[in-house]
Amino acid sequence: MRIKPLSNYFNVNGSNLILMAITICLSLASMTLASELESVSLKLKWKHQFQFAGYYAAIEKGFYRDAGFDVTLIEHQGDSDLFADVISGDIEFGLSDSSIVVKRLQGQPVVILSTVFQHSPSVLISIKENDILSPFELSGKRVMFQKNADDAAIQAMLISLGIRQADYELIDHTFEDFALVKSNPPIDVMSAYLSNEPYIYQQAGYDVQIIDPANYGIDFYGDLIYSSERYVSKYPERAIAFKEASLLGWRYALDNPSEVINWLQNKYPSGKTIEALNYEADVIRKMIASDFVALGSLYSTRFQRIADIYKQLGLAPVNGNLDGLTLNDYLDIESDKTQQLVKVTGSIAVVLLLLLAILVIVMRSLRNTIKKRTNELNILNKELTHQVSLTDQYVISARLTPNDRFAEVSSALCKVSGYTREELLNINPEALTPENFRNIRQEVIHRVFSGQSEQGDIQQIHKNGTLYWLHLYADPVRDSSGLITGIRFTASDITEKKLIERMSETDTLTGIANRKRLDSVLAQEWSRYQRHTQEVAIILLDLDHFKQINDKFGHSEGDNVLIALADVVTHIVRATDVVGRWGGEEFLIVLPQTSLADAALVAQKLRTAVATIDVLPNSKITASFGVAASSQVTDLEALFRIADKALYRSKTLGRDRIEIADKPDEAPPNTAN
Repeated sequence: MRIKPLSNYFNVNGSNLILMAITICLSLASMTLASELESVSLKLKWKHQFQFAGYYAAIEKGFYRDAGFDVTLIEHQGDSDLFADVISGDIEFGLSDSSIVVKRLQGQPVVILSTVFQHSPSVLISIKENDILSPFELSGKRVMFQKNADDAAIQAMLISLGIRQADYELIDHTFEDFALVKSNPPIDVMSAYLSNEPYIYQQAGYDVQIIDPANYGIDFYGDLIYSSERYVSKYPERAIAFKEASLLGWRYALDNPSEVINWLQNKYPSGKTIEALNYEADVIRKMIASDFVALGSLYSTRFQRIADIYKQLGLAPVNGNLDGLTLNDYLDIESDKTQQLVKVTGSIAVVLLLLLAILVIVMRSLRNTIKKRTNELNILNKELTHQVSLTDQYVISARLTPNDRFAEVSSALCKVSGYTREELLNINPEALTPENFRNIRQEVIHRVFSGQSEQGDIQQIHKNGTLYWLHLYADPVRDSSGLITGIRFTASDITEKKLIERMSETDTLTGIANRKRLDSVLAQEWSRYQRHTQEVAIILLDLDHFKQINDKFGHSEGDNVLIALADVVTHIVRATDVVGRWGGEEFLIVLPQTSLADAALVAQKLRTAVATIDVLPNSKITASFGVAASSQVTDLEALFRIADKALYRSKTLGRDRIEIADKPDEAPPNTAN
């Protein structure tokens, strides 16, 4: 029995003296027992690493000891059952991801004590050069992950996208870090932790492609603390004490990561470098998200969604339920307290007279303690008020009602948007979003009101009409019954970052795409063509006699010609086409989903439009064109080669004309003028 503060049981008045005496008696009678620690074990999900920082801190800083536990940490061997030892009672506590839900649905007596990671770090990775960009490209691939253990988010992503196990070859996880490059036969895709394997591969010189379930609307819990139903039913108060001590450890670890990393170098050797542990710590902090969600927060609706996924997969009975899954289902402790009280009543009578004699001393001590605690609470209240003020001032945040109106806005949002708090509370939030982002905004709102968490970049309109960018996080707000009553937004201003990105990809003279941007677009469109056979065409355009223009009118007028040409071309092509300056007086137009014949028609329109440019006195501006399409070649380099040959032919045949590229090693087709 644990000694509890007297203030839990009585108010200091005459009518409660007997209860106070009983309480003190219970405390004295249990002092010897309280000094003896309960030896328990906690089974980790893997080897020692920063992923388990909170439990090291709970041991090293005495939080477990203060709660009455002597805790032994047991590393997990990858090829063993993650749950068996806890279910059998050989080990008291364990760690799992959301896949623990399937165990409960199958009737296994496992009980979740608390959440730790609000987001799962479990992802799929592949070697980048294999060009596996999304789950839809897993068809026919060898995919390695640990089924029904640490796979909840991955399984949910696949089933929600309609990807069946028959579509790919499932390989049991070997837990070999470099399985993607060493396995024979080769492994195409493997499950990994964002905090570990991407860094390991990067340090070894391999770029990896990450498929994150969060990007497909799957946001499950990561690490969870759990125990057996036998232990929780028999010792509910001990289960609570272990949970609270563990969360205290996590709070300390998040505030003191360097100290934890030192333990991992000495007391709990992880085999990782300090740099790797620092990288892992940064990722783990994002997964826990304690800056946005209280540590240990748990919502039953997220578990119900996981249960629905496993039932769809056929891994759990359709009539399975989640009764008894969480610690709250076992906290009817009052009857146990009554039984304990009856058992010790005899002992209480023996020492009651002694307790009454020391009652005055205890009350005096209690009065001083209450005064001290009150002062401490006042200080904490002031600090909390200060923190709330800082959050309002510096964190861009808002709460949205179900009818799409602001219910709360922070001062930081007022500052970045240019509106007062009163104006924002009376404005339609959609009016702050440009037309081209409104559909995206509505889709995000719909998904969050369906229970998902979302994040991404979105453009907004300042009160003065200028545009700015936010990186937005959106989470559902729930009432005590779990009903979604709104959306909580938090954001950071990334306008400057977007500006820098745009400047790095923009030609400084003409304002259109530069060579870097064109290379990126071409690689992306060629990849799309290879995957989905969506044809892409290109037009190379070169101003005729541009050197003569510079020599006759000067470079300043030559620049004006280039600017005018860029403006004309941009206004003729589609919004989905990309216009860029390839170099000097040469321009490139990338036309996605366009055939060779249609590209030739576009080139004809451009040729006619260029002839209308009137920026030089008594001088006609003309250009030569080379047109090619992906259907003519087998690689991107060949596409440029035949387009460049067509442009050269246009120049040599008299300029101011369009030439269609030949297929390699074929006679040229008829040309168009």
